[in-house]
Amino acid sequence: MSVVLAHAYLAEAQVRMTNVQSELSAAQAKHESEELKVSKMETPSRINAAAQQEHLSAPGQITQVPHVPLNKPIPSPKVSTSTPTTAAAGG
Repeated sequence: MSVVLAHAYLAEAQVRMTNVQSELSAAQAKHESEELKVSKMETPSRINAAAQQEHLSAPGQITQVPHVPLNKPIPSPKVSTSTPTTAAAGG
């Protein structure tokens, strides 16, 4: 009797495993399809064409922003405590 129950349990587990494997295969296929769509959308020629349709153009000059480390706090700005002169105040 226990052998029959063990075979039934194994058969049920095999069916569940087959279902999970088919779900995994479907998910992997969808993932690959989505990756392909993203890679096609990331191409510079497609981005350039879309920008031109929106009447955007490339800048004449590109300025590189300096690197700012994110692991260091930014120092507080220096604040001047001087009072304005009467000439600067308009009087």
